[in-house]
Amino acid sequence: MPRKPKAAPQCGTCRAPLIFARVTRWPIPLNPEPDPAGTIAAYVTGTGGRVGRWLTAGEQPYAHEKRYAQHKCPRPPKTAEPQPDALFTDIYPLTTIT
Repeated sequence: MPRKPKAAPQCGTCRAPLIFARVTRWPIPLNPEPDPAGTIAAYVTGTGGRVGRWLTAGEQPYAHEKRYAQHKCPRPPKTAEPQPDALFTDIYPLTTIT
């Protein structure tokens, strides 16, 4: 049975497409299009993974690297609506036993 192709990774908040590069110990989400103002230089390895490094001010990527920007969501994540303060006695009213 043939395998289903993997879906392209996307941001869980804004649903923008992403690529990942191992820059530190963990992969960092990057915008998929090269960005001349980006701060990460990354390249594709022989096994298909991406490895990157942080660029300092004025530093240029090497010939085999492309410059990418780290993904930042344009809108904040949705948060739950604040719940009104409810007292225990509001939920369970006190009753008197007669």
